[in-house]
Amino acid sequence: MNLVTLDAGLFTQCVNGAVGCSGNPGTITTCAGTDLLAGTGFDDPAAGNCSADSLVGGATGWLTTRGNVVGGETITLRIAIWDTSDGVLDSTAIVDHFRWSLDTVMPGTFAQ
Repeated sequence: MNLVTLDAGLFTQCVNGAVGCSGNPGTITTCAGTDLLAGTGFDDPAAGNCSADSLVGGATGWLTTRGNVVGGETITLRIAIWDTSDGVLDSTAIVDHFRWSLDTVMPGTFAQ
């Protein structure tokens, strides 16, 4: 299942309309724009894929992920992304502004 066809929460840097035209067709209506794609290559036109407005890719906006640990505890930090349902299209992840904090926080991943 293509995440985009679910109109799923964090995937907002895209163009509303038809998606998955060459695999799992669907429609997305939760796109907020494409400003954060500028200069990434994901903002390149891919006219003809689904519509004249199609782009090469889409993305989440900047996200913040937080969690809590106990002092002295050994933790494993795993950052993972993956493609599903295709062996052709690639994904990219950027980890930026990583830092440790002593503050207790609500754990989870949040859009900025």
